[in-house]
Amino acid sequence: MTRLGQLAGTLFDEQAEYTDRFARPRLVTHARDGNPINRVEYNPLLLEGRRQA
Repeated sequence: MTRLGQLAGTLFDEQAEYTDRFARPRLVTHARDGNPINRVEYNPLLLEGRRQA
């Protein structure tokens, strides 16, 4: 539990702050050729934080 508290207070917090400020998830509605794709692109740091949680 202590380890989780340390991670939440440091790594997760840093990743969340960076993502909130600079790398929010982005909705991509169309591919380069114009076809609809409707997908969300996530920052790799956000995905890493989710994987570690």
